[in-house]
Order: sequence, then structure tokens, then C-alpha cells
Amino acid sequence: MKNYYKYRKKILELLSNKVRTDKSINPGEWQGVIKNTYTHILPLDGKNCRKSREDAIREYLEIEIKEDFLPRGKKGCKETLHPYAHHLNSSQLLCYATFQPLLEEENIGDATHHPKEELIKLIKDLLCIDISKDAKCKFEYIDDLKWEKRDGSIQPEGTSFDFHIADKNIEVFFEIKFTEFGFGKAKNDENHKEKIEDTYLFRVKDIVGKKVSKKYIIQNYQLFRNIIRSNSEKKLVVFITDNSNPKTSDDICKFDKDFLTSSHANVKFVTWQDICNNWPKDIAMPFQFTCFETPK
Repeated sequence: MKNYYKYRKKILELLSNKVRTDKSINPGEWQGVIKNTYTHILPLDGKNCRKSREDAIREYLEIEIKEDFLPRGKKGCKETLHPYAHHLNSSQLLCYATFQPLLEEENIGDATHHPKEELIKLIKDLLCIDISKDAKCKFEYIDDLKWEKRDGSIQPEGTSFDFHIADKNIEVFFEIKFTEFGFGKAKNDENHKEKIEDTYLFRVKDIVGKKVSKKYIIQNYQLFRNIIRSNSEKKLVVFITDNSNPKTSDDICKFDKDFLTSSHANVKFVTWQDICNNWPKDIAMPFQFTCFETPK
């Protein structure tokens, strides 16, 4: 726990130094000018809505949000940018800053893009996956997996991925982590237990090759709910983490040792350091990459 908070503090300090602060802004809107408060939150124009977040991201991070991300929250809600996207340590912003420069500019409908040659090469070099220039790439992708509840109703499984690539019969699902305190757990409530018993248990067994207890799936819920997509060699799940983050690294090491084998090639763990080392020379790196130091 101590190492994690030390890491997180270091990241936030590095990121805040990259932002042009304006002390004329109302301190209530820019907490970075107040002692002992958060320095990783961008100044918003009085309201935490999509437009104010987009404006701050454009001005301070020099990232142009061009996507109409899939809605989150209430049905019919038009709020489509993550409510914490104005945090400098937002995983969504890091994902967008990384992949957006590697995509062709023109949309092909529904906020979908084609990859540039640089992304095609990066995916090949890091993941040994061949994708074509016709592949479809999307941010905030919600998979269409469904499950049947005991009352007979059909419900969406509900997992969203930070980034997704589809090319003919190949699918690559990306789960991205930055400064998070490990991977998410599930509530030990009836809804989660029912979903695990009726949907996850048999899917997980097929993938990892052995029975896994409900308790363990609850404790490692985010990892399991992601890897159940990797049920064929054409469907891959990729986790991107910082190998300087001790908590996500510990979770991955234990999970990999307990459940995955060297032959299970369609679940991959990639670090930001790997991406930095393979980043295309002609494209500027996202400023967040300065945080990804290799541990000594």
C-alpha cells in the first residue's frame, strides 16, 4: 500500500508540472493552486460537463476530443465523455492520447476509425497480430455479450473496453490501466453471484482449463470479465499497465501464475514501457509517456 501511494504521488507531481497553470482562475475551479489539494485536476469553466472538460483537455493537454463516445449512465443521457476525464491521470485520456494519433482522421460512422500504418506495425511488433488498413477501431467499446438471468430475461453483460480493433474475424479488446489501485473487484451481492454462477464459471473454466471458485472470481472480477472474451485464437484481450505501478503488477503476476499458461497466447499483458520502446519515430509521444520510467 505504501509503495502504491508513493508511486501515485510521483505520477501526479510529474503530470501537474506538464500543465500550464493560470492563477487568475477561480481557485475553486483550479485546485492545483491551493496548497495540499489535488494538482491533477484540470480547471473547468464552472461546470463539470462534457464541453467544459473538452475545452480544458484541449487547452491544457493539447488533445482534441473528436469522438462521440458511447453514452454512460442513464438511458438517453447525452453525456458521453467520462466524468473524470479532466483528471490528468485518467485512463480514458491516456488511451485516447495514445491511439488517436495512430488512426486515420476521417470517421467511417459511429466514431469508428481505420488504423494508420504506424498502428498496424505497433500491433504486429508488440502482439504478433496482423491487422489490415481496413480494420475498424473504436474507443469506449461495449461488447454485445449477453446472459440469461434466472427469471428468463436477457441482459447485456455490460463490459466496456477502452479500445477495440475488429478486422474480419479478428477482435482485439484493450483494457488500460494507469494509476489505479489494481484491478477491480465485484460486490458480493446476488446480482454478481448469479451472473458468475450462470455465465462466468463455465466460460472461465473453458479458457483457463480448470474450475475457479466464485469467491476468487469476485476478488479478481475485472480480470475475469475481460478474459472471457478470449475464447478463440481470433479473439484477444490485451491489458496495458505501467510496470512501475506495484499494485497492478502484483495482480497480474499472481493472476498469470494461477490461471494462464505460456500456451494461452490470446491473453496478453503489455506495459507502457513496451509501447514507448516501440513508438513510431515520426509521431510525437503523448506527454503522459514521460511518467513511464523503468523500475531500477
